[in-house]
Amino acid sequence: MARPNCFIVGAPKCGTTSLYNWLKDHPQVFFSSTKEPHFFTQETRSFRPVTRLDDYLRLFQEAGPGHRVVGEGSTTYLHSPGALERVRDFAPEAKILVSVRNPLEMVPSMYEHNVFHLTEDAGDFEEAWRLSPERRQGRRMPVSASQKIDPVQADYQLMGLLGSRVEHAMAVFPKEQVHVVVFDDIRADPAGVDSRIQEFLGLDLVERPTYDSRN
Repeated sequence: MARPNCFIVGAPKCGTTSLYNWLKDHPQVFFSSTKEPHFFTQETRSFRPVTRLDDYLRLFQEAGPGHRVVGEGSTTYLHSPGALERVRDFAPEAKILVSVRNPLEMVPSMYEHNVFHLTEDAGDFEEAWRLSPERRQGRRMPVSASQKIDPVQADYQLMGLLGSRVEHAMAVFPKEQVHVVVFDDIRADPAGVDSRIQEFLGLDLVERPTYDSRN
C-alpha cells in the first residue's frame, strides 16, 4: 500500500487549497480525496476525521506505480505541537510544502473563516485577538471549537508567527526537503509557483491553461 511522501502543512488561509487542487490534477500525483485528515495532529482528537493508522493509509490505497508523489494537505501540521515531528518519524524523506502570507491579512482571514464555520464566538477580531493568551492555557475557548477545529487555530497571536513556524519546519526536516510558497506569488504568478513546485517534487512539467483560485 502506498504511503504519503508529500505534505502541504499550512498555513491556513494562505492558498493551500489552490496548491492541493493544482497538484491533484497532475498525472504523476495522487492526493487523498480527504484534503485535511489531520492525522498527525494528535493532541486534540475530536476534530480529526482520521485517527487510526489503517484508516489513514487507506486514503492512499488507490495510488499506483505511476504516481511519483503521494500526499495530503493538513494545515494544522505547521502550528500544532509535535505534528511535524510525527510526520518526520513517519516519512523522514517526505517533501514539505509551506505556504505563507502577510500575517496582517492571514490572521483576520482565519478569524473570518472560523466565524463562518461557527467555530468562533468572539464578537469581533479585536476581542478574539485579546483572548489568545487565555486560549493558549485552555481557557475561554469558543464553545464549539473543541469539536470542529484544532484549538491552536483559535489562538490568533500564535497563528501569526509564521516566520518561527517556517524556521521550525526547516529544523525538523532538511532544508532541501522544504519548499516555501508566498501567497502573493500564488495570486500574481500562479504558473511560476506551480512550475517551481513541480520541479521541487521531481515531476514532469505539466502546464495548465488556467489557474483557479480556491477558498
